[in-house]
Amino acid sequence: EFWVGNEELVGMYEKRLGEAGYISYKLARTNNRGD
Repeated sequence: EFWVGNEELVGMYEKRLGEAGYISYKLARTNNRGD
C-alpha cells in the first residue's frame, strides 16, 4: 500500500539509484581495465 501510494516517488528514487549504480559500475570497470 505504501509503494502504491507513493508510486511517483518510488519511480524517481529507483531512477536515481539506477543512474548512480550504472555510473559507479562503469567507472569501476574502466579503472579495473587500466586503459
